[in-house]
Amino acid sequence: MAKRPTSERIAHVGICLYPGVWGSSASLARDVLHIASVIARARPGSGGIEVRFLGARSGDVPTASGMAIRAEERWDRTDVDVIILPSRAVHFLVPEGHPPGLADWITRQHARGCSVLAMTTGSWLLAETGLLQGHTATTHWACLDRCRRQYPGVDWTSDLRLAVTGRIVTARDMSASAVALCHVVGRALTVPIAERTYQYSLIYEPGSEALPLLHTIPLRDHGDAQVLEVQEWLEARYGQPISAKEAARLVHMSPRNLRRRFLEATGRTLSAYLTDIRLARARALLLSSNEAVSQIAHRVGYEDPSTFTALFKQHHGQTPSAYRKSSAGTAD
Repeated sequence: MAKRPTSERIAHVGICLYPGVWGSSASLARDVLHIASVIARARPGSGGIEVRFLGARSGDVPTASGMAIRAEERWDRTDVDVIILPSRAVHFLVPEGHPPGLADWITRQHARGCSVLAMTTGSWLLAETGLLQGHTATTHWACLDRCRRQYPGVDWTSDLRLAVTGRIVTARDMSASAVALCHVVGRALTVPIAERTYQYSLIYEPGSEALPLLHTIPLRDHGDAQVLEVQEWLEARYGQPISAKEAARLVHMSPRNLRRRFLEATGRTLSAYLTDIRLARARALLLSSNEAVSQIAHRVGYEDPSTFTALFKQHHGQTPSAYRKSSAGTAD
């Protein structure tokens, strides 16, 4: 096997283990990131991911079901680019149950630029750091009341599958956690690798709407409710003819004002954002279906397949057919 060029960036990910962690949650994180690593190795220049299980001390850590997972390193002796906080059994979520030193370590790592993903009840552990204070966080319904009582300064919900605040992501359930892990992959590597990773995950459903949303997740943490409403409207109607005038009417503002607000909030123009969604959906269909390119073009909102093909090549450096062929089997 050819060696990876030493100049490529490697993202270091730490999956934290603590008594009462659900083994399935920790394993899901490791498995999804392993898939991403395999795909990245097949694409020179994409970078890579190195994953370690971390604990308060190295050695076996008891899970909620009684089995043990081995922590390879101590978290307080490790610097990482991404921290994963797997789910913890609800009966371990008590004030005296916070792993010693974990909150302080997370705070220090976040201050140096680290991203954090809390999977379901892992958000309870993250709240102890204070990093969620004043922000929206999602968690599993089983610990929602407990989180609200213990951390009232956080806007807790179980209505959202994912909540993003800067470099912090909270996920409501295991399915959402898999999508969030792919979001981590998209930030650490590339969105196409994240999409391919999601396709190879065991919870993937062909044609899933989760794929087009991967690249939009970091563009939602802007606090402009009207722009967010337009984003959600675009993501639901991308396959139909859409105009700025129609989008502006939705939120009762002029097209010019909407274009300005949208760019300020997301860093993308309205038309570029729509194109991103359409091409992301097209990539998902190319990977998960045998539909003809012309059919996919129509499904994602392009009446002229040649226009779609030219735009796809402009953004991805290859035609849709070539993309489908080159992506086949990259995780084997």
